[in-house]
Formats: sequence, C-alpha cells, structure tokens
Amino acid sequence: MRILVTGAKSGLGKYLSEQLESDTLNRQDGTHIAYEDYRYGEEYDLIIHCANNGDYQTWGDATYKFYNDNIFLTRDVVRIPHKKFIHISTYDIEYDTPYSACKRISETIVSDISKNYLIIRPTSLLGKDMKENTFTKILDGKPIYLTEDSVMNYITYEDVLNVIEKEYPYDGIVYLCANENITLGEISDLVGNKIEYGDQRCEQKSIFTDYNTGRDSLDNVVKFIEDMKWIF
Repeated sequence: MRILVTGAKSGLGKYLSEQLESDTLNRQDGTHIAYEDYRYGEEYDLIIHCANNGDYQTWGDATYKFYNDNIFLTRDVVRIPHKKFIHISTYDIEYDTPYSACKRISETIVSDISKNYLIIRPTSLLGKDMKENTFTKILDGKPIYLTEDSVMNYITYEDVLNVIEKEYPYDGIVYLCANENITLGEISDLVGNKIEYGDQRCEQKSIFTDYNTGRDSLDNVVKFIEDMKWIF
C-alpha cells in the first residue's frame, strides 16, 4: 500500500509516518511544499494530512502565512491523486478562533475535492515529538495563558492510529475523545509544579462519542508522562 503523510517532521505526522512506513511531504522554506512532484505521479492508496499551523493566537501581519499554512496547503495536498484521504482536523471546530476557522474551511475543501475522505476531529493530542503547547509548558513549569480551571480532553497519537487502521473504510467525520476530562490545575497538581496561569478559560466538552478511546484523560496524561520519562 502506498501511503503519504504530511507534516512528518514532528508530532502526530512524524508518529504516523514512522508507524505506517509511509512517504512524507513537508513544507519547504516554511511556506511552500513540493507537491508538484506528487500531483502527477502514481496514485496513493492513502494520504493522511497532518500538516498545519497550530497558532491559536495569530493576528495582524502573520495572518496570510497562517492561512497559507492551513487552507492553501490543504487545497494543494488534496489534489494529489489518491484513493482515500484522511484529514486531521480538530475537536474544537466551532470555536471562534483563526485556527478553528481554518479547519472549517479546510474540511470543506477536502469534502469538495476528494471523492473518498475521512475527517478526524481529535481532542488535544499527546505523543512523542509534539511541539511546545499548554500541556508541555505545565510539565516544564512555564507560564500559560489559560486559567487553572480550564477543562481539557486528552488522547494519544496511538488512538488516532487505531482509528486509521480499524476504521479505514469509514467516510465522513469522526469525533475522537477520551472518556473523562481533566483540568489544567489537576495536571499541575499531578506533576507538582506551581504554574502562573492566565485569564483565558478553555473548556473541551466530550459530548461527541463517535469513537471513544475507552480511557480517561487522566489515564492518557499519566501514560504519556511515564512513557516519555518526563523529569520534573
């Protein structure tokens, strides 16, 4: 099976490309991808589109690059010949943020262009080689912009892989979440770090259960910390 994974330099894309032993496609020079090398080549059995610009607070002059890294990139990748296209979106699809807006538009592009697609909407992801985020900042004792009582839902890269392998024939949209949520304060208490919190509150509500991992967010957090041997 010929598989192509985008965004394979870090995070979920890197994990999936290693597990599936796939071809990889990454942006060049931070803004462009060499998709022309793929677009007119042999058809892929599966393309998994993980690449994105995940800056939740992009405004002003950086807006164009942000949209280019998300919307236009998705448009280019989905044009590469394929039998199945899997787009990694976000659980927070309805949030009023530039990131969520880009994901909504990207989903529309995928559904309009691809004849056989699966859109996965995961909650917050935990895994090796993930970029710095609120979770890693708590583990490192760094300040964050969210409040202590912000509610999160955490799943692992392995959970996404399980959906891809087990639900491969499925079409449409799948929400992916853990059983129970966890607050950022509970995570900081777990690792024993005193965190300087911000004033923005986030709440990920695990109300959709298309594909539930069968574990709680706390279980996934503890497993990640143990697997990564995080030092506090």
